[in-house]
Amino acid sequence: MKTIIKKTIWLFFITIVVTSCSKDKEYCDPNDEESPCYAGPSAVSPGDKLLLVEWKVNGKIIETYQYNTQNLLTDVRNPETGGGFDLTRDNTGKLIRLDHLAAGGNVHLREEYSYGGTGDKPVSGILYSPNDNNDPLTIRYTYSQNTVTQTFIDEDDGGTVTNTYTFDNKGNLINANLVTTGSIIENGNYDDKNGNLASQPWPWKFSAVNNPQAIKTTSPGWVTDQIYKYTYNQAGYPMKAEVYNRGSDVAVQTHEYFYKKAN
Repeated sequence: MKTIIKKTIWLFFITIVVTSCSKDKEYCDPNDEESPCYAGPSAVSPGDKLLLVEWKVNGKIIETYQYNTQNLLTDVRNPETGGGFDLTRDNTGKLIRLDHLAAGGNVHLREEYSYGGTGDKPVSGILYSPNDNNDPLTIRYTYSQNTVTQTFIDEDDGGTVTNTYTFDNKGNLINANLVTTGSIIENGNYDDKNGNLASQPWPWKFSAVNNPQAIKTTSPGWVTDQIYKYTYNQAGYPMKAEVYNRGSDVAVQTHEYFYKKAN
């Protein structure tokens, strides 16, 4: 049991170091998709499909996202630290390998996935570090109505740990019970707009059609309970979120979301 928890403890929180990022104005063009301050499509309309390319918190870049020509996520990166995720897909677009990158871009952990038949959700996988000789953990996924269970199995001692993800009828994640970290994430009061969680590496367990307006995280030693107030673009995607601790009228964070049009 302890071995599994040690090997999986950081899988369920994307740990990001928020650092300042200075930009040379000479190279800063909000209309250029290659620019670090790209501001998203200059004109969007209702019905446009957009892809999240950059996420900022309090004006600092937290993550950037890249996609292939089929609009599938291929890279998540913190541009300041180099940490993030590299995604490898087969010729049908299914995710078959996910590399977890530590600061500097070095592979820290690797997940590999297997699928059953023509399904688009993995049924099994393995988790291991390519930098040591430890045996990989086996991962089993089961799907039942609105629930996904993820079980880690240590083949050496037979120990198991199971995380559970629960969704509403629209496909929005409402509860993640992460036994590996002792944490519970509760998302609620979803809006009726387009969600941007499609830019997460694990769409079968961390996903949402819409945007949560309340997020509560309970972990050993701390609890956050926050309200998100969004503003949206013409295509119905969030452009900004002011974040408040529940019961307070003082914003503690400002999140900004930048997009490009899908192919």
